[in-house]
Amino acid sequence: MWDDENQDRLNVIIAHELAHHAAGHVNFWVNLLMKPGMFIPFLGSAYSRSCELTADRIAASYINNESACVDSFITLASGSREFVSQTDKEAFIHQETMVPGFFGFLQEVLSSHPRMTRRIIAVHEFYKSN
Repeated sequence: MWDDENQDRLNVIIAHELAHHAAGHVNFWVNLLMKPGMFIPFLGSAYSRSCELTADRIAASYINNESACVDSFITLASGSREFVSQTDKEAFIHQETMVPGFFGFLQEVLSSHPRMTRRIIAVHEFYKSN
């Protein structure tokens, strides 16, 4: 069933991708200037993660529906919108506290995207601050 909530989830994803363009993350000249930094260990990944969080915040601001933002991230994490209603969102977020210290840090610094749990926490914090 396609309803307004499903449409908002889709709008979050579309807004996130368009936010990359609006924020200049796909600008040829910016990327050309950033290219040398991508060869410095961990710096390229850190820049990429910050771009993702920026795009998340822009999408959250534009859509203005915290539940749809969280649900869209859970959909991406689970691979199906069918699992969203079956997911305990608090338990999903709580997984972040169970990430092992050193290996969690290592995974984080080597990844181009933040863990989905961190992205959801960041969206919650964004909505609290506004």
